[in-house]
Order: sequence, then structure tokens, then C-alpha cells
Amino acid sequence: MVVFNDSGKIAYEQAQTIKGNLRPESFELARQHGVVYRKRLELKPGFYQIRVGVTEPKTERIGTASAVVDVPNLKSNKLKMSSLQI
Repeated sequence: MVVFNDSGKIAYEQAQTIKGNLRPESFELARQHGVVYRKRLELKPGFYQIRVGVTEPKTERIGTASAVVDVPNLKSNKLKMSSLQI
């Protein structure tokens, strides 16, 4: 995962390996519906682009996703709305 600020500089980056050992019934559910992984980041107010990539080593399949996020300044005491869940 890499997070770029509005100047294009890296604000956060991390490489992480996640291993799982699922029972057959849990594996089938994960295959059908996916696996949810959450990571909480503390970012200063501003615009960011978040890029995530995953690799499944056994099959060498890869996937990527990116999103632009506006982190509001909550200290301004103004009403803010977001599609992010907090």
C-alpha cells in the first residue's frame, strides 16, 4: 500500500504479508464473497491517493485498486460528509 499526498510525495507506505489457513467451508465463502482487510491510517487533512496491490503467490494472480480521498479538517467545527466509514 502506498499513500501519496497532493504533491505526489509518499505520505505512507507499507508492504505486508498476510497468511490464512481456512477450513474448506470458510474458503468457499471467501472465494464467493472475498476477504475484508482493514487498515487504519492517521493522515493530516488534505487530498491523498491511496494505491493497494495484492499478489497470490501460489497462482501468481495480482490485483490493484486506487482511490482519491479527502481527509477533512475536523477541528474547523463545520459539518463534514464522507463516503468513508469511521
